Amino acid sequence: MNFIQLVDRLSMECGEAGNGPLTVVGQTGMAGNLVNWINMAWTDIQSARQDWDFLRRFAYCTTVAGQPSYTPNGTVGFNLPDFGRWDIQTFRNFNTSIGVTSEIFMDYMDYQAWWNTYNFNATRNVQTRPIAFAIGANKAILLGPIPADGYTVTGQYFAVPSSLAADTDTPSMPSQFHMGVVYKAMMYYGLFHAATEVYDRGDAEFSKIMSRLAADHLPTASFAGTLA
Repeated sequence: MNFIQLVDRLSMECGEAGNGPLTVVGQTGMAGNLVNWINMAWTDIQSARQDWDFLRRFAYCTTVAGQPSYTPNGTVGFNLPDFGRWDIQTFRNFNTSIGVTSEIFMDYMDYQAWWNTYNFNATRNVQTRPIAFAIGANKAILLGPIPADGYTVTGQYFAVPSSLAADTDTPSMPSQFHMGVVYKAMMYYGLFHAATEVYDRGDAEFSKIMSRLAADHLPTASFAGTLA
């Protein structure tokens, strides 16, 4: 469902069919509340976890000789206006002129280990292919060794929660879970109107959908083998 369809469904579920707007833009009063509650619900679902699969995005940048630091959204680095957090298990690089046949994985290091390894003594001046990376305080990717020009660094990140704005905007999670947005919004409606029945039904159905969403769109837990 898109934004206006979600609002229409909320108005129907809450017994407010007469207040269902024809557009989400510029609404006030009850229609405005319905629009805002849908947006709040979608934000809540995205914010419930930082590692939803449907928030996963791809990123790449090309290294500059002598430049160890590459920010998520800056003049040197990646161009990621929706950046939230890195997936540290996904980073690799390849020689740009050769292509992906030269691709290697990079090891993650904590910041202090990176600093003590690649900002010490003669290693400060070494420029070659990076084999490791750390994350700086500003979420910059810090490469080690300091790269020579001509490597493409690729990885993945999780986007920050987004808002719905236009009538046709659609939540980025799969459509079978879109009713979760409506059920969460019903809880806002129930609190606003002290409508216990609406709140309780929204709460119960929202919990069911969130359980299914977590099973389908969160990383699978791994466990160590049986101890001898």
